[in-house]
Amino acid sequence: MWSFLSTLHQLDINRARGEEIIPEDNKSPLGKLVGEYISGSHFSCIVTPSGADEDWMVLARNKFGDSVGLAYSHEAAGDVIILPQLIDKAGFLSKLLKNVLPAMSPHLFPFLEEGQWTHRPEYELPKVIELKAKQVEIQKKQRRKSL
Repeated sequence: MWSFLSTLHQLDINRARGEEIIPEDNKSPLGKLVGEYISGSHFSCIVTPSGADEDWMVLARNKFGDSVGLAYSHEAAGDVIILPQLIDKAGFLSKLLKNVLPAMSPHLFPFLEEGQWTHRPEYELPKVIELKAKQVEIQKKQRRKSL
């Protein structure tokens, strides 16, 4: 086992191969994303948290109920995601970085303005820009009146 993360020492890893993978968590954003990309994937090991560590969440199981995908989240130690071999890794990672991780770890994405780009002037409809300009003008008049 690689030892670049002490968190991984909490796992029992056993060789096993298979293609029948069932998503476990369909409620969390990460679980939903894994469920979206798990079809057609395969695994080469079973990963089981040793002991009763409640920080590990099962993301996917094989047909026998063994965990083949896990997530670890600990405020002080950070997050670890272990997944089977996904077919569309690029698509998964793109959605993970854009949609899931910013909510899981907002401190890593301080400049992310999710959805705010749609309100930038270069993307606004001309009528919206016109109405916003009128709104600013009205606000300026109100401020002058109140002085």
